[in-house]
Amino acid sequence: MKRITVFLILILALLFLGAEELKVYFADVGQGDGTVVITPSGKTVVLDCNSGHQSTLASILQENGHFGSIDYIVLSHYHSDHYGGLDELISGGYNVTGGCYDRGNTQYADSNSVPSSWQSAASSTTAGRKTAVLGDIIDFEDGVTMTFVCANGEVMGGNSVDPDSLDENGLSLGVLIEYHNFDLYIGGDLTDSVEKILGPVMGDVDVCRVNHHGSRTSSDPIFLNAVSPEVSVISLGSKYNHPHGEVLSDLDNVNSVIYQTEYNEAGSYLQDSLSLIAEGNIFLTTDGCRYIINGGDLTEVIYDCDVHCTHDVNPPLFDGLDAITDLGNGGELILSWASASDTDNSTPITYNIYMSDSSGGQNFSAPSYDTRNESYTVKSLVPGTEYFFVVRSEDYYENEDANLIELSAVPLSDIRPPVFSGLASASSNGNLGEIQLYWSAASDNSPPVSYRIYRALTSIAIDYVTPHAVASGTGYTDTLLPIGQTYYYAVRAVDNIGLSDTNTVILSAAASGDTVAPEFNGLTAVFSTSNGGELLLTWQAADENSDTVSYSIYRSSYSMGQNFSSPLGTTTALKYYDRALPWGKDYYYIVRAFDDSGNHDTNTVEKSGFVSYYIAETAPIEVFPNPAVTRKSFFVDWANEINDIQILDISGVDHYSERYLIERSSNGFEYDLRGLSSGVYIILLKSRHETAWAKFAHIK
Repeated sequence: MKRITVFLILILALLFLGAEELKVYFADVGQGDGTVVITPSGKTVVLDCNSGHQSTLASILQENGHFGSIDYIVLSHYHSDHYGGLDELISGGYNVTGGCYDRGNTQYADSNSVPSSWQSAASSTTAGRKTAVLGDIIDFEDGVTMTFVCANGEVMGGNSVDPDSLDENGLSLGVLIEYHNFDLYIGGDLTDSVEKILGPVMGDVDVCRVNHHGSRTSSDPIFLNAVSPEVSVISLGSKYNHPHGEVLSDLDNVNSVIYQTEYNEAGSYLQDSLSLIAEGNIFLTTDGCRYIINGGDLTEVIYDCDVHCTHDVNPPLFDGLDAITDLGNGGELILSWASASDTDNSTPITYNIYMSDSSGGQNFSAPSYDTRNESYTVKSLVPGTEYFFVVRSEDYYENEDANLIELSAVPLSDIRPPVFSGLASASSNGNLGEIQLYWSAASDNSPPVSYRIYRALTSIAIDYVTPHAVASGTGYTDTLLPIGQTYYYAVRAVDNIGLSDTNTVILSAAASGDTVAPEFNGLTAVFSTSNGGELLLTWQAADENSDTVSYSIYRSSYSMGQNFSSPLGTTTALKYYDRALPWGKDYYYIVRAFDDSGNHDTNTVEKSGFVSYYIAETAPIEVFPNPAVTRKSFFVDWANEINDIQILDISGVDHYSERYLIERSSNGFEYDLRGLSSGVYIILLKSRHETAWAKFAHIK
C-alpha cells in the first residue's frame, strides 16, 4: 500500500486467516463527531464525542461488553463538539487505561487553549493525558494498528503548514487505523491547506471520515484524489448548512459512496441523490479483506478492500441437502440442510439451490434460488410433478463446493384449510333491526378467502351445511331483523379450492330499535329571493338506514343564538322558505335532521342570510315620440338598495349615464331617457346584495 510499514502489515495479513472482525461505530452525535473502534481482541478506542452525547457512545461500549473501561481516547482538537462528550464519558465512570491523546499544549496565533474540563478529566484517568507524537503507531497486537498522521499543521514525512496561519480546525490531530488490507482515516475538522500535503503522503484509503462535517473548508480535491476513498462517512446535525454541495460533488467525482449519520434540511439538495442517510449510528465491520456497512435506515452493503485478499481459494465444507418436507400448502416444498463451515472464514456463506425436473439435470452455472439461511421454501410448484434438487455452499469469494447430493419430492395439492380464529364480535349497531358481525382476516395458501356466515335461533341449531350469507371482507351486517329476537352466529373461512376451517366459535346478539341519529352535513346555503322579505334555505339529504328523515329549522337574529328546544319549523323536503321577514336584516340558521325514532343529529353548521328590499315590478315602459310634450322616464322604488344600473340595447351596449337622472328622493330615482335613440332597451337593476331585476323600455 502506501508505506513500508503498511506493506509489512499486508504481508502479516496472510498470517491472520480466519481472524475476527474489527468493528467501527460512526455514532450519531448530532452536529459533532464521535467514533468507537473495537478491535478483534476487544481493545477499545474512542475518537471525539460531541457534548451531551456521551450516552450514545456509552451504549455502544456496553452493547459490546465494556462497562467501565476504555483502552484509548483520541481528541482531534479543542472544540466542544469534539471534546465535550469525552469529558462527560470519563466523569460518568469510564476509566482510560492506555492513554488520552490530544495535539498537546502548544498554542498558536488563532488556536484555542486546552479546555480545562478536558485536561481535568483526562488527567483523572489511570493512563492520564498524553500528547500524540507524529508517526507513532499504537499496535493492538491483533492485526490492528493506529498511526498518528497529522497534528498542529505537520504531517508524516516532515511537510507542514505554518501553524500560526491555521485556526483550531486546521490544527486537528488525525489518525490512520489499519487492519490487514483495510484502512480508515479520521481527522477531526482538518482544513484544506493541511489536507493537500497529507493526502499524497497517506495515499489510498478504504474509508474516510469526512473532515469538518462536509464543510467546504475541507475535503480539497487534491486530498480526495490522493486518498480516493471507496466510502466516505459524514457526521453532522442541523446546526449549520452541512454538507456543502461542492463537497458532495467532489466526493462523487472520486466515485466515493457517501454515508451520512443524519439528513440536514439546511444542507445541499445533493444529499437527496448522492448520500445514503442512516438517521442513526453507522456500523462497519471488517475482517481485513472486505467490510460491511449497515445501521439505522441503511441497507447492508459489502465492499472489497482496495487491496484484495486473494489467498482464499478453498470452498466451504458442506454436507449438502439434508431433507425435503411438504407441509401440504399446495405446490410448496421446504428444503433444509446443516450449516456449512469455511476454514478461511470467508463469510457470509450463500447456499445455491439447483432444481430440475429430471435426475441429474441441474444447471450448476445458474442456481434456481439462493439464500443465506439453512432452509428455503420453494413455491409455485406444480402439484403431482417430481422435482430434483441439489444445494451447494458458496463463500464470499465465490468458492463453491461441488457436492452432488440430490433429493427429490412430489409437491402435494393444498390440503390445509385457512387458519382462522372465528367470529370476534356480534352486537346491535344501533340501526333498526340490524346486527353487526366482525372477525379478523384468515391466512391461507390458496387465496382469495371468503367467509361463510351461519345463523340460527339457538346455539345448537346452527347448520354448517347451508350458510345464511357469504362475505369477502372482515365484517357483515345482518338486516331486517325483528327487534328483541336473539340470533346465534358462526363464521368459517373457505379458501379458493373449497377448504374450510372448522372453528366452533358462536356468538349471539339481539337487534334493537333505531338509536342512531341520521348522518347529516347540515345547512348548505341561504338565499334572498326576489319575492321580498323571504329567505330560501337548502341542504343535502341526510343518510338514514331505517326511517324517514325530517328536518328542524332553527333561527336566530345573532350568530349561534338558536334555541334548539323550539324549532322555527320542520319539513321533509330539502329546502325551506322563511317568509314575511322585515327587510334589511341578517338572520342565522341551523338545520338538524331527525328520524321517526326521535334520534336527532347535533350538527352546528350555521349559515346566515340578508333579507333584501323588494323592488316593485312594473309593466314595460312605453314612451312616445314628442319630446316637447312627453318626458320619457321611469321610476325605481327603494332606490337606496340600488348600487348599479345598466341600460342595455339589444347588442349588449350599456347606455347608462348620470345625465339621465331627473330626480333623487328617499323613495326612488326618476330617469329621463330622451337621450336614447329609438329601440328596445333592457334596464337592469342590481341591489347591494347582488340580486338583479330587469325592466323593459321601448323608445319610439
